[in-house]
Amino acid sequence: MSDQDIIPHNYSIHSPIRKDSISLTRAAVNLRENSYYYARMINKRIPSHVIFNETILAPLIDHPNITNISEIVETDNHVFQFIPMPEHGDMLSFFRKSEFPAHLAIKTIYQILSAVDLLHSYRICHRDIKPENIFMYKHAIVKLSGFASASISFDGKVSGKVGSIEYAAPEVVNHHVYNGFMADMWSVGITMYVIFARRHPFTTANNQSIDYSQKVDYSGIPHEVVPIIMALLNVDPSKRPTAAQCKSHKLFSSFNDTNQKLKQSMSSIGHDNTKEEETLTLISKLSQALDIPYSELRPKIESGDINSEKLLFFLFRKRINKEKVQTQQEPQNQSGFVAMPKTFKNALIQKVYTYHSPTSKVYSTLHKILLNKKVSMSTPLSESPVIVVRSNGEDKIISFQMTDSQDGTTSNLALWCDIEAAGIASQLFQQLRESL
Repeated sequence: MSDQDIIPHNYSIHSPIRKDSISLTRAAVNLRENSYYYARMINKRIPSHVIFNETILAPLIDHPNITNISEIVETDNHVFQFIPMPEHGDMLSFFRKSEFPAHLAIKTIYQILSAVDLLHSYRICHRDIKPENIFMYKHAIVKLSGFASASISFDGKVSGKVGSIEYAAPEVVNHHVYNGFMADMWSVGITMYVIFARRHPFTTANNQSIDYSQKVDYSGIPHEVVPIIMALLNVDPSKRPTAAQCKSHKLFSSFNDTNQKLKQSMSSIGHDNTKEEETLTLISKLSQALDIPYSELRPKIESGDINSEKLLFFLFRKRINKEKVQTQQEPQNQSGFVAMPKTFKNALIQKVYTYHSPTSKVYSTLHKILLNKKVSMSTPLSESPVIVVRSNGEDKIISFQMTDSQDGTTSNLALWCDIEAAGIASQLFQQLRESL
């Protein structure tokens, strides 16, 4: 059985739409919602940091102008990302078939700056900003996507030649270590230029090198936009403006800055009103996703230092809290990356197992068992992770939750399934107990 035969639950997968170096994107329909999605099939034979970016970091980032990854589903060979389908495709495709009035261009640029501003406030460098990674939705809403190359950097320093050379800053090409935030701002400047001019400001030689000393032709660019682009395309990174500084330009004075409400300080972690039970659950889920024992992860999250684990917990908690508010306001909307429990066809069976191991080890073992059996499973970061076994043309669904004990030495695994899946669930979890 191939991954093509393992259809993620609640979706039908259709024709290819786009392809990049790590994934193939197909059209998909959510059968419960009757709505359209991009199903991005990411090949798992890629570096682990890319898998981390695509399955943990990107789905946790919540912003109106950053792609909402609704669900993550894993099979033996692929990770499926489900993203609400942009009505107008990506920006590059949009350029090829549509005009872009100046007022919409300004609105688009502001939204890109808002997305980048929030990322940088969380110390995340995108590292591949370009029109192909900007999705165009109705009502002139744009969303930044493509986080495969992203890096978390608390001092701004990153290394390596990543992204597309046409949008890469000179220091990305010429230096081993550089400021990732300022390199992002160069890419924003190139993207702004392309939005107005429909061409690149610099020509490349065989797609290998760029002469950054070329004089940039600003004819056709609105005069009020030129100073911003010129500042962003300064070859000296220290002289480029930040996203926040660009947003404060009078060109964008008519837009409301929503980021101030979103830029909650990470220093609030450990001093908020989150209940201990909820904190325990969130850290347990994050430990499963990161494959770090609870007893090691919690001290990092609660330490006085800023670190990647603390940032991820901060983003996870923010997203969970937002989902709670949305669920209260729209109880009929039960789908999403942080999904509500599934509805089962028949009488619900519940079982609870206790293991003398942390959830990170239990999940890792279960993960290995399941994917060897050619089934699909959702991310542990979902509110209600599910295992889907295809049997006799029908999906057998098992919903499960894992939570660590306070000291992280034992864990509880609760599962729910209907009577039709009870036999399969019993076999799976008996094998899990034997493997542990």
